[in-house]
Amino acid sequence: MIALVCLSLATVIGTLLLQAGLSEQRYFDRLALQAQGEWLVEAGFSRAGAQLAKSGHYSGETWAIPGRSFGRTQSAIVKIDVRANVTDKARRRVEVTAAFADSNEPAITGSRDLESR
Repeated sequence: MIALVCLSLATVIGTLLLQAGLSEQRYFDRLALQAQGEWLVEAGFSRAGAQLAKSGHYSGETWAIPGRSFGRTQSAIVKIDVRANVTDKARRRVEVTAAFADSNEPAITGSRDLESR
């Protein structure tokens, strides 16, 4: 009887440790996904700045990035949207959104005012 109780406790403790490990792994995966999304948003701002330096008529674009190019199974979609700034006509309001396909994580969005020529 004592051996049965000890085996039951060991099974419960092993299950709890396994669940904690899996939960931690999912947490680190979400952190990595968020960091990659932030880098994609920064890349979008760099692209928008370069395109606005070439032409003030740049209105944005959408990229589809295969996940294998940055070590993931999900593909990423980066959308750049450029609008006129209502207070300063020489500046443009740039909004960049990075979203991952087949992910329950929300899209990562950033916006900035950039100079156009």
